[in-house]
Amino acid sequence: MERSDVEIREALSESEEAEAAELMAAYLSWGSKQLRERHGSLASLEPRVVPPRSDGGPYRLLAGPFATRADADRVCTEMGVGRNGCYVTTYIGTPL
Repeated sequence: MERSDVEIREALSESEEAEAAELMAAYLSWGSKQLRERHGSLASLEPRVVPPRSDGGPYRLLAGPFATRADADRVCTEMGVGRNGCYVTTYIGTPL
């Protein structure tokens, strides 16, 4: 007997579709290893995603945990992407 798969699609609102797209982008940026290959200091860290702080805001991708704030600051400096690309914050969120 041939095996069949079922695809279930739920209708999403525009905002839900945008949210799903942002989550997928965060997952893919970590999962594709591009980020970790460019910045080797991220290789051993665990990724987490944090939902927007307000409606329409961006999802945030976090990596950690670090033993100290100084360790986290060092990695941001090594990445060379500036304050908009990397900043130290509390390690929260949902594991990817």
